[in-house]
Amino acid sequence: MSRKLSRREFLAGAGIVAAGALAACAAPAAPAQTGGGQEAAAGSEPAASGEKKVIGLSVWGAVQEDVLYKEVYIPDYQELHPDVQIEFLSIPDFADYYDKLIQLHAAGTPVDVQRHNVQRLGQMIRQDMLVDLAPYYERDAVDTEDLLTGIMPAISREEGTKIYAIPQDENLHGIFYNVDLFDEAGLPYPDENYTFDQ
Repeated sequence: MSRKLSRREFLAGAGIVAAGALAACAAPAAPAQTGGGQEAAAGSEPAASGEKKVIGLSVWGAVQEDVLYKEVYIPDYQELHPDVQIEFLSIPDFADYYDKLIQLHAAGTPVDVQRHNVQRLGQMIRQDMLVDLAPYYERDAVDTEDLLTGIMPAISREEGTKIYAIPQDENLHGIFYNVDLFDEAGLPYPDENYTFDQ
């Protein structure tokens, strides 16, 4: 019987799975496809004795998110894997982020683990810049039914047999309203059918 992972374990595992796919830190059940259609052999050459494997991690976002990566996620991962060194690349401007990823890929120096916006993920998949992580989902018995409803079509292809991402978080839209103003106007309070246009 498989045990459910905590959110922290899943996020740490997300780095492990994705990094394993690209940097061959762990051998997959089958050879993984790297960007450009090249195969990464299972169990690629390990780092020399005492030498750390270097894994690049790229993100975009706010300074407070960088703090989470630098002070929580990366140290937690490196504590579990002392033979790994994470090189952290943070690009605050979302517009510049994808340009930088494409440039690094074109130069033959892609970032191993990349944070993506689900709306731009398809572009990376179409350009063959991501590895199929399905063997790792299978190896680690990740139950995709536990993921947010509707995410699988965005992160997978070929009816879910190829998976190109691991969900990290979700941005939710919400509204705060002043009940006194709604009362004064004689309007009902917003409910789940209320739209931003209304």
